[in-house]
Amino acid sequence: MGKPLSFDFAFDIINLWNSPERGFISDRDLWVIYYYLEAVDVIQQSVNLPGYQNQSKDAIRMAVARLKLEFQNILTGVTNATKGPSSTNPSLCSTNMSSSVSETTTSYEINIVTPNSPSTAGAISRLSCIAKRMNLAGYVCECFEVYKCVRMGFLENSLKQLGIEKLSTRDTLGLFLEEFKKKIDQLIHAAEVCYWILFSSEMKFCSQIFDGIEHDSCFHETIKDAEIQLMNFAEALITSRRSPDKLFKFLDLSKGLSNTWDMLDPANFWWAKRPEGAPVLRSNDKVSEVVRAILLDFEKSIAYELSTFSEPRGTIHLLTKSYVMGIPLSFESAFGIINSRNSYSKTNFMSFGDFSVIYYYMKAVDVIQQSVSLLGYQSQSKDAIRMAVA
Repeated sequence: MGKPLSFDFAFDIINLWNSPERGFISDRDLWVIYYYLEAVDVIQQSVNLPGYQNQSKDAIRMAVARLKLEFQNILTGVTNATKGPSSTNPSLCSTNMSSSVSETTTSYEINIVTPNSPSTAGAISRLSCIAKRMNLAGYVCECFEVYKCVRMGFLENSLKQLGIEKLSTRDTLGLFLEEFKKKIDQLIHAAEVCYWILFSSEMKFCSQIFDGIEHDSCFHETIKDAEIQLMNFAEALITSRRSPDKLFKFLDLSKGLSNTWDMLDPANFWWAKRPEGAPVLRSNDKVSEVVRAILLDFEKSIAYELSTFSEPRGTIHLLTKSYVMGIPLSFESAFGIINSRNSYSKTNFMSFGDFSVIYYYMKAVDVIQQSVSLLGYQSQSKDAIRMAVA
């Protein structure tokens, strides 16, 4: 910048921009921004010099207020230029995990903030410079608050575009089966998009801005509400009215959440592998309880709810019809459990499954073994037994 600024000149620069009526420094030419930041550096270096303490404290107080406004203005501009995920179809067939600004899947286009993109590199550099000055002055928490406020709004809007709205158990009671299936698919896909792309990008964005500053708590609190909203959506679906025709969608949900979890590399996704975990992914334990409850309900309806009246004219009794229809359902459910668990790692199986999951896996093996000699089930039964043995 040439000759260093004198204290008096630096103080005049900060005092000049003390009025909000002057607009934003960040909207001016780049040299104006860095001239102001150099003035802040001069003031900070003079805080402990005799004869400058009072003026320095006044100038720092004015600078902190101004830098907070500038930080918010720049961050809001970057965020508004990022549209978030948009979709034309609720199905997500594949996910491109590259670091481009626009990440395209078969049916989603994910627009994220990327530190290396030319459109955001300059803004991130200015945000980082402001954060460093605020940290030296002991006011970096002001930047954290602004960051959380702006970025939480972006993540909330992203979830809405992914179809994750506020949903209660009462809301799910009136859902038809097809609507229920659609929302399960939305949850699986939203979890993939959030953990593979949105949250990962947010972690990189936050790290670039607060480079060299302890910012883990800022990042966690920024994504916390989005994680809770995902978890609440999952909880509402999981605790909805149980019925056998929902069984396969619950199995799909279990497999989808487990696959999402398996794809998270602990080296890059340490925040998701933290002790409290990723709440929506750990909802898998509750999914296993629902599957067990559905199977128990079916078992009780066959074993204990015997009819006390006869059907006229030899009509097949409803309970008998239900039992006959339940045979292929039981086999397919058992085959699905074995097939899905066969694709998981041993660590994943034990981390998600409690004793109920292990118990029902063994029950599924029993059902398959009993079906080996049944007509129409021989081939699938042998495949399932081979997977189970492995």
